[in-house]
Amino acid sequence: MSTSSPLKTLNCINLGGSLVEIRSKWEEEWIALHIRVREYDEGVWLGFNDLQNEGQFIAMSDAKEPLYTNWGSTEPNNGLLKDEHCVMYWPKYKCWNDSNCTMKGQLLRKLCAKYKANLNHEFDNIQIIRHWLILMQE
Repeated sequence: MSTSSPLKTLNCINLGGSLVEIRSKWEEEWIALHIRVREYDEGVWLGFNDLQNEGQFIAMSDAKEPLYTNWGSTEPNNGLLKDEHCVMYWPKYKCWNDSNCTMKGQLLRKLCAKYKANLNHEFDNIQIIRHWLILMQE
């Protein structure tokens, strides 16, 4: 089994991108559709974590709390070992889950996207994701 971690995003960064930070329901639905078209139903890492302050999830890009979330019914729960600090999106269940940042599994992927700098409009961000979206395994 390989170890996947959203904290190790070197390949994504080398391509000029970052982990996707879902910002709206519409954006999430678009991403889910494109992941499922690739016949991939397993979890993908998103660019949020609560490593600085337990229970306060922030974006890796700008350290701001997300305006949109879609947690599963019992999430975030920090897990039985109280060590779940990174965020995954599960297309199969259409929801988010907090997970251990070094979760092991061969099927885990990072969802990378390239964003233009200084865009605040939701519509613009959605267009950017359409332009550049990659599922990768590091």
